[in-house]
Amino acid sequence: MCDLLRVHLKGKNPLKSVEAVRTQLIAKMDNDVVEEEWSDIVKYMYAPEDSGALVSMIREVIRQTNEPEMIELKKGGAHRGRVPPGAHKAETALKQGRIAFKTFLKVSGEDNLDKHHIEIFFVISFLLLF
Repeated sequence: MCDLLRVHLKGKNPLKSVEAVRTQLIAKMDNDVVEEEWSDIVKYMYAPEDSGALVSMIREVIRQTNEPEMIELKKGGAHRGRVPPGAHKAETALKQGRIAFKTFLKVSGEDNLDKHHIEIFFVISFLLLF
């Protein structure tokens, strides 16, 4: 999936150097990916009926991950009217469909990749280099 994310990033930034894309990829792998990124990967890897279910499951994980902070934000915060730490980050995460890349790998079942997907990916990656 790391290679699929790299291809996505290169497609979005065709003028960036290979090194710049690699740096961006490393940053994404250590942090969060947004819905545009992870949904493209899921839609590429899975049949439409499977990808729809997986997209819903990932959105639910995002909602559950950010729910405690959002509840505090809606209440107005428990700290004398102050917004609790992390509440705005949670709100942004929900809007952008942000999920930690490592969590995305677990939820999407990276281990389920079959040899066929890997071969197709490498052919596409090779073609995109030219």
